[in-house]
Amino acid sequence: MTQTINGRVIEVSSVHVTTSYAQVVSDIGMRGVQMGVAGDKEGIKCYRSLADLEDDYDIDTPVWNQGQAYFGGTSDGAFFVRTYDPNYTAAQKPALDGVTTTDNSASVALSGTSASESVFIHALAKYYYAGAEYHLFPIASEEDKDMALTVSNFVEAQDRGILLISMTTEAGRMAVDSDFDFLEQIKANRATKIVSLPTSDDPNNTMGADSLGHFVGDAVGANFKFTTGLSVSPQDRFELTNDDLAVYEKRNIGTYATENGKNMITNGRMMSGLALSTMVIKDSITNDIIQTVSDYLQKNRRVPYASSGVKAVRGLLMGVLGSYVSSGLIKGYSLNDPDADSISEEKKATGILDIFAWSWESVPTIDDAEFAQTLVVYDGQ
Repeated sequence: MTQTINGRVIEVSSVHVTTSYAQVVSDIGMRGVQMGVAGDKEGIKCYRSLADLEDDYDIDTPVWNQGQAYFGGTSDGAFFVRTYDPNYTAAQKPALDGVTTTDNSASVALSGTSASESVFIHALAKYYYAGAEYHLFPIASEEDKDMALTVSNFVEAQDRGILLISMTTEAGRMAVDSDFDFLEQIKANRATKIVSLPTSDDPNNTMGADSLGHFVGDAVGANFKFTTGLSVSPQDRFELTNDDLAVYEKRNIGTYATENGKNMITNGRMMSGLALSTMVIKDSITNDIIQTVSDYLQKNRRVPYASSGVKAVRGLLMGVLGSYVSSGLIKGYSLNDPDADSISEEKKATGILDIFAWSWESVPTIDDAEFAQTLVVYDGQ
């Protein structure tokens, strides 16, 4: 008679360990890139592959070129195409005079921009939180330079999201200061990153999408400077000197060049000099806290506005921030510990819990290394 053995074989032991498996699916939002293009109406669509994008945009069109560059770096990304209607007239025209950046805030004045900028910003405001961490803006014309400043100031005021501006300089020569003079107005912006190559090395102006495609697959906190493998051509390794690179470094603009025999982006910092990785970590912490606390409130359905409820929420905050410390992404954090019993009944009646504040310190990254050596030589050698 044939014996059939079903299931798992259990050894004779007083201790048993079982394993469960979880498929880790990372949030596509932190890998997502949103780009605005003119269309018949306002709208947004997320494409998860180049094949999906080709259903709506023909090969070698500007949108397809950007999508190809992005998906060439990440096979499981999210490319959001946001359309805006150039003929749309808003009841109250959103526009931008400028942005004021301080140590802890950014404020923006909305008045006075051109009609083209207004409709672009109108659509961007509507779909800003559609699910993408990065907002891509390739500069294709002189008029786009003014638009880039407007978009940069708008993103700066949101406190979440990163703008990556991609631009090319004249083919056949090295970049000069005047190529980037217009950026002086946004030099203090912390949420804007610029990348640039000569047109001859980046004919479709896709370095921005290309670099994001290769960067977003890295773990949170990766240094943008060391992004490599791009499909665009690097600067000529012998023609590009430190003097030529200084034009880019002056405004923390990343170009693509050969360093120690490897092609990589030359600068990983935002316009203001803050590391791009720090901005990504900041947004990642924000997203995790929103998701964690939101899930807790929704699942419990009724969290008392009392000592027990306040302590529970504080514990969630500590858990998220502590995980970033354990991962080496932040040095440490401080979180206030308010007395729930001292909160007025009027405040509790609103249901709004806004008594927590925290701060954290970033971990600096090594961008370059310099060493000094001494050679000891004796008489007669």
